[in-house]
Amino acid sequence: MDFHDVGVDDILYQQHKVLTQWFPDLKKWMDEVPDPRSFCTYPVASLLSQGMFLFLSKDSSRNMANNRAAQGNFYKENFSRFFEGMEWAHFDTAEDLYRRIDKKDIEEVKAQMVRSLIEKKRITTFRGYYLVAIDATGVTSYDQKLAGAKLTYKTSKNGKTTYLNIVLEAKIVTPEGLSISIASEPLSNEEVEVYQKQDCELKAFKRIAAKIKRMFPRLPVCLLLDGLYSKEPLFSICKSNNWKYITVLKDGCLKSLQEDIKDTAETARIRFESIASVKQGKGVVYAESRYQCIEELQYKDYTVHWIEGVCPKPRVKEGQQVQMNRFVYLTNLPIERKRGESKRIFIKRIVKAGRLRWKIENEGFNTQKHKGYHLHHKFSEKSMEALHVYYILMQMAHIVNQIVEHSKSVVALLKRRRKLTIRYLWDRVRHVLESCLLHHDLLRMNKNRCQIRLAYKTNQLE
Repeated sequence: MDFHDVGVDDILYQQHKVLTQWFPDLKKWMDEVPDPRSFCTYPVASLLSQGMFLFLSKDSSRNMANNRAAQGNFYKENFSRFFEGMEWAHFDTAEDLYRRIDKKDIEEVKAQMVRSLIEKKRITTFRGYYLVAIDATGVTSYDQKLAGAKLTYKTSKNGKTTYLNIVLEAKIVTPEGLSISIASEPLSNEEVEVYQKQDCELKAFKRIAAKIKRMFPRLPVCLLLDGLYSKEPLFSICKSNNWKYITVLKDGCLKSLQEDIKDTAETARIRFESIASVKQGKGVVYAESRYQCIEELQYKDYTVHWIEGVCPKPRVKEGQQVQMNRFVYLTNLPIERKRGESKRIFIKRIVKAGRLRWKIENEGFNTQKHKGYHLHHKFSEKSMEALHVYYILMQMAHIVNQIVEHSKSVVALLKRRRKLTIRYLWDRVRHVLESCLLHHDLLRMNKNRCQIRLAYKTNQLE
């Protein structure tokens, strides 16, 4: 069957090329994961690759993948060609491993993938710092307790207990649209009886910060956070870790600091305007953005800078008026080292960088929930530990697929065929994996040194 006309070969061979060229040691990293089983037919690397393959093809469930393997003519063999030397097992076999394995070891494999991207300078930075957005998302909920469940919620009406799986996620985000998971931490309320999401999230933040520092001890980090985290623990953690942050400051939060902001004289404020372009229908209009900044405010033992930006929304419908959004941030980035126009440019870019926090929601959680990864699906019905392994494998597959979707060949294909969608391409990918055999020669060619060109060239924050 010929599938070149719909560009499916661009997807499949680009996926294989990314795995071969950017993550050539992936099998080695998986082989290093300790095997808790006393007897096994399939090695750990094979079963982990199988879970990753499930999300690379954006399949909806374990059962669907089992059916493709049982009924498809070439699905098993294509898996063995895609991950050379691996054999397909029934997903119950993989599930048995996922329940026993230590998810910290799987997280280390994902961390190795991220380190590889960082070492090869594949990720955009802001003034040398990697922008790390942290936020929580709901994954699944259960009426019965699963092995490893640590978060419970009891309703006030009938006293029914629900077992929740909510994950605090840290992702490196870029203006080009990448959202790359570097650490995940499940929320827990084991030590308290009443579930309070914000309290659990703040406690999980301390754990995930320690995890990031342990896995990436020398990584220059700038955290992007919402108003929940604008508290003393954030300032203390960033100071001890030598991290930077851009965090939302809500009205009414940090009252003593808010009073200092109100009392700051006009002469001590930096105020300026800037013209911004706004897409209006098929055309472009221009609107004025307003910025102000107060440097070196003292909050307890910490020095912070306060920045406000009133900016137009990037696009409006034809005939609509331009709408404005107000953004208020605290940051410890070194604004005071700049002078004149360079300081104003730096302030504008801090606001732009702070707004990238939404990438974790849009390109991260929303994509995984609604665009093929089925984040809400209960991939494990009996073990929360196994569910977390599936979650980490999903993040690993998402890293690969993002690189593929941002590659020049796939972006050019979607521009050339405006009616063609990513969703349709992956529907075809799953069909091709069942009905067509991947060419050995083309897969072998991916082992030769070659370039994977992404569709963007410059750092949009610099």
